[in-house]
Amino acid sequence: MRANLKPNRYSQYETGVRALTIEAALRICDEYGVSLDWLYRGDRSRLPHHLAIDIARIEAAERGH
Repeated sequence: MRANLKPNRYSQYETGVRALTIEAALRICDEYGVSLDWLYRGDRSRLPHHLAIDIARIEAAERGH
C-alpha cells in the first residue's frame, strides 16, 4: 500500500473509474515526488526531470515511435 492507498482504490484513480480526491492526490505527491499539476492537469513542468523523461519515453513507445 504505497501512499497509504489500497491497491483497488489506487487502480480506480489510475483508470478514471473514481475521481482523484485531493487527500489521495497529496499522498501520491508526497510518496512519488510528483506535483498536483501533473496529477490533475498532466503538466510535466514541475516533475523531477527523470520522471518527465521516463513519461515521455513511455508515451513515445505507446505511439510506436
